Amino acid sequence: PPQLASQSPFSRRGRGGWIAMPRRGGLARALVPFLLRGWLLSGGGRRDLAAAHRPMLTKASCDGDFGTSASALAIPDPTISWAFKHYADCTGRALWMSFVSPSSGFLFYVGVGIPTQARFAGLRADSLIVGPGLPALGAAELAALPREVRDDPAVASSANGALLKRAPADQSTCAHLGPTMQRSSSVVNGRCDFYEPYGRTNSWRVLDADENRIPTQGATYHVAVWLQNHTSGKFGVAVGTWVENFWRRFDIATPSCQRSMSDFSEQHSEVDPNCFPVVSCPADPPISRSTCEARGGRGGGGDGSSSISGSSSSGGGA
Repeated sequence: PPQLASQSPFSRRGRGGWIAMPRRGGLARALVPFLLRGWLLSGGGRRDLAAAHRPMLTKASCDGDFGTSASALAIPDPTISWAFKHYADCTGRALWMSFVSPSSGFLFYVGVGIPTQARFAGLRADSLIVGPGLPALGAAELAALPREVRDDPAVASSANGALLKRAPADQSTCAHLGPTMQRSSSVVNGRCDFYEPYGRTNSWRVLDADENRIPTQGATYHVAVWLQNHTSGKFGVAVGTWVENFWRRFDIATPSCQRSMSDFSEQHSEVDPNCFPVVSCPADPPISRSTCEARGGRGGGGDGSSSISGSSSSGGGA
């Protein structure tokens, strides 16, 4: 089972894990950054509701993490905004999450962004919400699902329906985004681009599936996200609603991923593209978890190899 790290307004992450902040004398000072950040992220006198998301993992996931509905990442509270980052290395076909619907007619969001690096430019992502009371998928929709997703017990169950959302091939405008993300995104160099000011990163918003109506209160629903073409690649996932909450305490999962993704967006440091290549699956040879190996025309570019080292980033800021 995943390790858990507690987050609260009175703790912060240190070298040894989550540590207590001063409670005497410094209490007011400890609260100020959290209250100010919460005010800013919840609107703070402006309407930029897409500014940031709370991290749903302690670091980025990868490889086989959360690869089936049975091993899905539980969304702690679907009524607020969450995000995490993932590198798919061909181990699994989809990334799975789950949540319990808080109300009938609950509106749930799924969005996917990819780093603004040339080798990721062709990546597109689809999403599927699965659970009771949702409509049955049509023949064309079923055919659009990867076999691994279609055969997953959550999708195969006759008790469940599903909502399929697909990223358009044409990403030259932001017309595929909903109103909230359109207000926060713009076309940069021919791509729909979102700038996240807190992490100071850009991403191409390839999928924006807003206002998915979840019918049954108290029922468990599963969410699957996958790359349309069966390739490796980086992508970030945002789920939940547009409500920002950085101060409520939750248990946050730690994935098994051992890859270093301290600069997931590859915008603040020199990241060897051979560490995170885009290749057709199954990868031949498999993508190494310990070294960055040049793959010629099949890999991410560059010559030679280097070691993968360094700390992993938190899972947020998709």
